[in-house]
Amino acid sequence: MQASISGLPNPVITGSVVDVGGTDGSWSGVSGLGDVARGTAPTPDARFRIGSVTKVFTAVVTLQLVAEHRISLDRSIQHYLPGVLPADFPPISVAQLLDHTSGLPGVDVGDDENDPAGFVAHRFDHPTTAQIEAALGGLRMSFAPGTAQQYNGINYFLLGTLIEQVTGHSYAAEVDRRVIRPLRLGDTEAPPRPTTTSAGRGCTGTWPSTRTAPGPRTSST
Repeated sequence: MQASISGLPNPVITGSVVDVGGTDGSWSGVSGLGDVARGTAPTPDARFRIGSVTKVFTAVVTLQLVAEHRISLDRSIQHYLPGVLPADFPPISVAQLLDHTSGLPGVDVGDDENDPAGFVAHRFDHPTTAQIEAALGGLRMSFAPGTAQQYNGINYFLLGTLIEQVTGHSYAAEVDRRVIRPLRLGDTEAPPRPTTTSAGRGCTGTWPSTRTAPGPRTSST
């Protein structure tokens, strides 16, 4: 395991924190840099963003709202968020967003995902609804909704926006009230979004894993 995370930092990854546990025991290890400016190594209790693991939180809140009959899995996202998707896109159900069968095209929202330096510089930025709308303009569907499956972050961006639209509260507030506090995830948080962005998605948590579902001190994005 230690060998698998060795060789850091490299041009793509600065550091790594790994925790593995099960009935046969547990192991944790670190590698690379946790603080680039100071040149220090990461620590097992380092705080970091959990990235796409946040989708689990988003799905839970969405399904709670379904159980409360405030959202229907079969109703289109266009019904709830009119005008967010191009007018010529076919109806896409909430269920198809949840299981990545929407067929929506991938979009570039200026997050520099393929540019390590740019990604670091903009790691705390969140795309706005207007940016998503603009990025989708002129694009074509990847496939007809429900006919294939393709992992796509925009599906969950729309679900986060849907949560805000239906509840009238921020995404962070709903995740905190419905998931983090009931499960007593004391080292996990959904940072409030900047006022210049829409539906900021993210959670943070911390090791030991007995205190947080996501893992080490994390914050979602």
